[in-house]
Amino acid sequence: AERYPERAPAPPPRRVVMAACVVSRAGRVLVVRAPEGARWWAGLWHFPFAEVEGTEAPAAAAARTAAAELGRRVPEGLPVMQLRHTVTRHQITLHVLGYRLVPGASGGARRCGRVWRRPAELMKLAMPAPHRQVALELARRAGAVAPSGAARRR
Repeated sequence: AERYPERAPAPPPRRVVMAACVVSRAGRVLVVRAPEGARWWAGLWHFPFAEVEGTEAPAAAAARTAAAELGRRVPEGLPVMQLRHTVTRHQITLHVLGYRLVPGASGGARRCGRVWRRPAELMKLAMPAPHRQVALELARRAGAVAPSGAARRR
């Protein structure tokens, strides 16, 4: 009887630490759209994020990402939440830090694929699941959704 070929062992899961930044200004938060062909979440809206490099702290990676997105340094961020999720063989820990821009502060250069939205409006955007969880938490904190996750009518 013929035998099936043996499967090669699956590569071990890769642990990845990422940091995302929730930049808020005048009641709106910054979200960006990943370009088609991007390594992570091509074509989807998300909060700016980066992989934590080497011995870098998640807070430093989030600040680096916020500064790159805004074109200037940002004040120290405050922890918003932490999520764990898996994408294929990547086991990801996502640290989310919040940054509040003072009224009148520039939100960076205008460019395609970058918008400022109220927390309740984020639920209308196509987002990857972990970033949608962050958006839902922001909407809850803003009182835009009920604790169950259902949108409130206004």
